[in-house]
Amino acid sequence: MLILALDTSSTSGSIALVRDGCLISESNSPDVGTHSEWLMPSIEAMMAASGIAASGIDVVAVSMGPGSFTGLRIGVSIAKGIAWTLGCPIIGVSTLKALALNLRDTGYVAVPLLDARRSQVYSAVYSFPGGETTPVFEESALGIEALLDEISARGLASQVLFTGAGLKVYSDRLLESVSPEQIAGPELWCVKASTVAELAYKELLGGAKGLKPVDFSPFYLRKSEAEVRLKLNRTKPST
Repeated sequence: MLILALDTSSTSGSIALVRDGCLISESNSPDVGTHSEWLMPSIEAMMAASGIAASGIDVVAVSMGPGSFTGLRIGVSIAKGIAWTLGCPIIGVSTLKALALNLRDTGYVAVPLLDARRSQVYSAVYSFPGGETTPVFEESALGIEALLDEISARGLASQVLFTGAGLKVYSDRLLESVSPEQIAGPELWCVKASTVAELAYKELLGGAKGLKPVDFSPFYLRKSEAEVRLKLNRTKPST
């Protein structure tokens, strides 16, 4: 089974081809610029370099969010377009879960962070008992102070390791509460498409069939700033 996997959930980008759980090719970039200009040419170049025809793709896997609204829309739209053209299913995986897997061999409890703007982060907390990725608490959008309070209340303050693009904004604040060793290196801050494919493949082995492109949508976790502004304008009293 050949999986084309991709991630466009933040300023970074990643694409991969994985067959039956074995990586064929992967391309990762910490800053791709404009996803809409980078993604399709990168996929086409990878397919050509790998000597694999698009018709050989069995499943398209994509990180479905949370994350950048624009990035997710672009990635999901292209994933749906490819799946629609090829007549294959699409599987979405949690961006935060995929990001947390960067830390599975560190011995820490993973805390992936993505900047949600409005002084909030998208985050969750994962442990890895027996090699399984287990949520300690679920994905949420909350302030960094509230996140730290939640971690402390669960007695995990000395056990967590933070990763993700949200550290570009919040690492200084975190270092007021945790040791430098609890901030992962920048090489672990980006979602890898190979991990997206790994999670999708595990779902398929568990019996998942994936979705038709028409039935698939990204997971934003909360409304965009534009939607919030629109709602506020609609609720303002007329003069």
